[in-house]
Amino acid sequence: MPGHATVLNLVQSVDTDEKELCERLGVESITFLSGKEIRDKGTIDGLNHAAEVHRSSGSRLFAIYCPDWSRQPRRHIAYLLACIASKGKRAAVDRKNRKIPLSWQGFIFSELPIAIRDYFRGVRLLAKTRLYLDEEQNREVVRRKISRGGARSIAYLRTDLWYDIKAGGSVGHVAGVINGFGKNGVRVHVLSWEEPAMLDSIARFNAIEPVEFLTSEREFALLAYNDQLINSGIKIVTESRPDAVYARYSLDCFAPVEFSRRLNIPLIIEYNGSEVWIEKNWGRGLLYPDLSQKIEYHVLKNADLITVVSKPLKDELTSRGIEEKRILVNPNSVDPSMFNPDRYSSDFIAARRRELKIPQDSVVAGFIGTFSPWHGVEVLAEAIPKAVEKCPNLHFLLIGSGPLIDDIKNLLENSGAIDRTTFTGIIPQDQAPKYLMCADFFLSPHVPNPDGTPFFGSPTKLFEYMALGKGIIASNLEQIGEIITDCETGILVPPGDSDALADAIISLCENPELGKQFGDAARKVALSKHTWKDHASRILNALYEL
Repeated sequence: MPGHATVLNLVQSVDTDEKELCERLGVESITFLSGKEIRDKGTIDGLNHAAEVHRSSGSRLFAIYCPDWSRQPRRHIAYLLACIASKGKRAAVDRKNRKIPLSWQGFIFSELPIAIRDYFRGVRLLAKTRLYLDEEQNREVVRRKISRGGARSIAYLRTDLWYDIKAGGSVGHVAGVINGFGKNGVRVHVLSWEEPAMLDSIARFNAIEPVEFLTSEREFALLAYNDQLINSGIKIVTESRPDAVYARYSLDCFAPVEFSRRLNIPLIIEYNGSEVWIEKNWGRGLLYPDLSQKIEYHVLKNADLITVVSKPLKDELTSRGIEEKRILVNPNSVDPSMFNPDRYSSDFIAARRRELKIPQDSVVAGFIGTFSPWHGVEVLAEAIPKAVEKCPNLHFLLIGSGPLIDDIKNLLENSGAIDRTTFTGIIPQDQAPKYLMCADFFLSPHVPNPDGTPFFGSPTKLFEYMALGKGIIASNLEQIGEIITDCETGILVPPGDSDALADAIISLCENPELGKQFGDAARKVALSKHTWKDHASRILNALYEL
């Protein structure tokens, strides 16, 4: 097929990039392969599948699309796949506007030596980290305190090296905590590889870009960045003389412990769940899970205060021997100025609906989130055909993307409900209210953890929905069922039950006044209990009470 390319997609979503990508590749159309699709088939079958798709499409070009080719984990594997899959032209393109030609010669004489070099550097880092942890095992923990009102300045560390994250709960959480500290009169000095989105002007930012990014394995890259934070980040922060250090815990990073020790200030760790558990149950797994587990426990043991978003997380920590008195349960929150329904007129909403090609007489059910298992999108996809069958004017607005996006679209296509659904792809976090306001009510269909452990989430979408003052249908699951009061601030349904979800959707579709009643009540609760300013205030009070 002239003017056609096969593209291995390694970014979260290409919904807004396909036209631009065609122009950059010099083709008229694209057949996409997802990284998940290849991984799920295994190495050999995945390679064969990629080659077969490329051959059958008649493409003249095989391309890899990623956020940043220079920092692509396991880059040599993607490079090799391109060489094996295609005998013709090959290239890597990324969101940094780079286009890199790929060839067998380039792989053998450039990429493979880099991968081997990075592997041995990674092995040395592993040995260094293991030695550090062995020495730390019998070291006495020193607790650090601060007097009430003494936190005038806080160093905030974000260390996860997740690139190209434009939206989602983590984006809102990072900005919410930093801005929340600012609203409580605390100066915040932020250290990260890139500036977090939506920061207030009071926050001071210093970029610590990875000098040595080991592309052979993600875990090696994280250990290298951990070293860099210790070696250069502490010097930068020392100048601002912070009174405490706050870190959003990330995989394989123990630098916050060294910040606390060397600056002799309290350490606050934000713990959103075991990274080892998350990788095992929702991710790709880890090469060195035992080492990652030891690093995680080392950081938790040395933290003066650990803030978690839910009681199940607190229970998990106490079961691992962490003292209860060091743990603060502090649910997620919302920025009420951003998620303010009064900012959007009926004319604005009507115009935005037209842009999204949503029929003006529709009743719109809205969802925002990652299309991954724990968000319950598969249950939602099962409920949509059942609901639209009963409500002829019902339409669904699904905001976001993720690994299950193609599966969801196929389910809706096969059920005949795809025409009653609008997919937006990923949108920047600060644009979320403009899209959500097009909905008449909202959906939060989370499902239980796959291994039977208690659901430990505190979905930021829930608080954003509440602040926008519209009806909510949510799973009756751990904290969600505590935040939403059934038939007062929303409707609770059994998690994983698509029939119950469909019935609740039909109910709000047929009774718009009920949704408005629930929404008004939910907004009052959000404003009185769940703002990021209040969230940060609770952290400061817990710090003073250590």
